[in-house]
Amino acid sequence: MMKNKTKGFTLLELSIYMGLLMIMLSVLTQIFFSILDAKADTQAVASTQQDGKFLISRFNYDIKRADSIATPQNAGEITSFLTLFIDGEQYDYSVIDGNLFLNREGINYKVNGYNTEITQLNFQKIGINSESQTVKVTLEIKSRTAERGDSETEYLQTTIGLRK
Repeated sequence: MMKNKTKGFTLLELSIYMGLLMIMLSVLTQIFFSILDAKADTQAVASTQQDGKFLISRFNYDIKRADSIATPQNAGEITSFLTLFIDGEQYDYSVIDGNLFLNREGINYKVNGYNTEITQLNFQKIGINSESQTVKVTLEIKSRTAERGDSETEYLQTTIGLRK
């Protein structure tokens, strides 16, 4: 006598397997999106910190080697742009549409990175008289990558004087 055995799954077994698979997929999807959020946050922090350090270093380099600071002109004056003369050549720093530009010989060079924008930039000449050649730089830099509506913002301030 032969027994007729069929191989396969019952509807109940298939339902249990499908339910477990759906639970595992939803957990893995949540983990995946959490990793993507963490990556975006890390990139935002890194880009603002990196650009902030670079910009302060760039100002430090150019101001220290400048022959004179033309703008801001007088001690205590605050401006949103900086004009220096280095080896007889004019260097103009200004913010246009959230980007910092250096204008040399009529050509604009973008100074900050793609993932950041400059939301505030001020230069204040420090000193007792108009002959002072020291500038306080105040910079606010913000990431363009917004995670859950929040952007990474970094505030930087330094004082730099010409080398004489």
